[in-house]
Amino acid sequence: MKKARIVILSVYCLFVHLVTFAQQRQPFGAQVAMEMDLSKLISNTTHYIMKVKGKKVGSWEWQVKRRGRKVTFKDISILDGQVREDALIMFDAKLMEVTSMDVKMKFNGGNLIGKVKADGTHIKADYVLKKGEQTQKKQVDTTLRWVARPLLIGLMPYIKLKPKQVQKMNVFSLTSANFWKMQLEVLEEVIVRVPAGEFQTQKIALRSKDPGSVSNIIYVSKSLPRKIIRVDVVGRGMKIELVK
Repeated sequence: MKKARIVILSVYCLFVHLVTFAQQRQPFGAQVAMEMDLSKLISNTTHYIMKVKGKKVGSWEWQVKRRGRKVTFKDISILDGQVREDALIMFDAKLMEVTSMDVKMKFNGGNLIGKVKADGTHIKADYVLKKGEQTQKKQVDTTLRWVARPLLIGLMPYIKLKPKQVQKMNVFSLTSANFWKMQLEVLEEVIVRVPAGEFQTQKIALRSKDPGSVSNIIYVSKSLPRKIIRVDVVGRGMKIELVK
């Protein structure tokens, strides 16, 4: 009887360990509660122009490199004469999870360096902000359900979105190292004209009311290969348009 209890207890402990491990994993598709199609996720580069009132104020370049299950996303955002942001996101296409992220931001009078490591729901980050002779540090070490904002935007063309779909999520901002409560909502289908041409698009809102958060209206092409065609930065009068 005693041996039977030991065996039962061992099996129970193993079961609890496996359940706990499963709970710690957070595939991207499950986090956004949406179906994904990564079969068309291949190496590519897209270029965008940033405009305010029709005038160019910056550029955005989004690079994707895929080698098997390892996918690298590179985000280069430049606000002319003001800010340059270089972000690197490592993504495991088998686990459907972010494994690491790096960000470097240069602006007038200072710079920001951030390094993030992720394992399922566990996220650990170290940030250093230097401005003049002042240095500030920030650390993040927490376990929760989260979605990386740059990955959410970068994978938008590969998410199978349904009309009028609404999804709430906890989003990690790579540049601010903050978590924002955001809501993704599929609005309608509209025709959008940008320097790269005219496209039938799916209009998607990504909104947050949290302090310091950035909300966007994102237009994704309906035809293949699907791409982000335009991004409107809510409340800032900026439009980011596909060039090629």
